[in-house]
Amino acid sequence: MKNSVWKFVIRTSQILFAAIVLMQSTACRTLSGRDKAVVDSFRGKTIYSKSGMHGEMKGDTVVIQSTGYIGLPIFYPPNTPFKLVDANSKVVILKRGNEMIQLRFVRRHSMMSLGDFLKSEFSNKEVTIGNNFSELEKKNIKSGTVETGMRKQAVLMAIGQPPRSLNESTNGDSMVYAKSRVNNVELRFDRNRLVEIID
Repeated sequence: MKNSVWKFVIRTSQILFAAIVLMQSTACRTLSGRDKAVVDSFRGKTIYSKSGMHGEMKGDTVVIQSTGYIGLPIFYPPNTPFKLVDANSKVVILKRGNEMIQLRFVRRHSMMSLGDFLKSEFSNKEVTIGNNFSELEKKNIKSGTVETGMRKQAVLMAIGQPPRSLNESTNGDSMVYAKSRVNNVELRFDRNRLVEIID
């Protein structure tokens, strides 16, 4: 009898602890007014990626990091249509057909609000990939890769913005991207053309 009472007390304590942690984490993740307005403007609508996005499978869900890990195996090219299902300050839930996608937002890497990040990465309209891109650039934009000879504009469209935590700006002659959680790659430019990839 004592054993079953003790087990009940322990299990009840575990459930209460889990409920408190969940309430605290949800409270910390609510959206600010500006972020909520952006999320609400995108919620339930078709939105298009402005640049390439890389992700990976975690269980049944594709996970994309706002850090923009360019070494991950799943790739969504610019103009991929998504529906924004829901969001809090750390996670945006997207849907593409029957596929669920979790965009994990890490503010310290993007150094902007969630609303500003969403506006920089998505649009209500398709972006134009015009004739001003060379065949080399179009091929890499479509596959989410980069090669020397590409202009910076094409690199940004192919693999997205580099994390601001690794770059003061994208205006200089060098940009650092995160390939994974532990590896970075530096792209060096000369007169706006990619001339060196330091892996």
